[in-house]
Amino acid sequence: MTSITDIRGLESLLQRDLKRYYPASPANHEAVDLSMLAQELTNSVKRGESPAIELACEIINADPHMPFGKLIKSNLARALRQQTDKLVERDRDRIVKKTIELLGLASCPRETEDYCKLVRKLGSKAIATVTQNARARCSKSLALVANLKEHGA
Repeated sequence: MTSITDIRGLESLLQRDLKRYYPASPANHEAVDLSMLAQELTNSVKRGESPAIELACEIINADPHMPFGKLIKSNLARALRQQTDKLVERDRDRIVKKTIELLGLASCPRETEDYCKLVRKLGSKAIATVTQNARARCSKSLALVANLKEHGA
């Protein structure tokens, strides 16, 4: 997991220009500005904007460690749940792969709960891929996988 502290760090990690999502009135605090950018991105995802949807999936896939990161990534996953019909196969695969990876960690991160809900929204194929490939190691991961199996049946 790559650590980033500000917008420039996120741009560097993703190798993308994020000016479109820059806060209109910067807070002059790196972490707050990054959070404000993420909120604008989340709003763009909710509006169904394809570039924002792709970018949200890239952030989830890159899984950066950042200020407010759990909240940012959870919010992006919640917004993507409203736009699953607009996800291309590559982005669906990224979400499934990251969910499998996080479910296999010794300590399951908070955002994994929202990723699992997103996987449920992606349908039975995504659910089956996650449940068949996740190697849950902690009680939280085991419960999330069991819940996915229940909804995939």
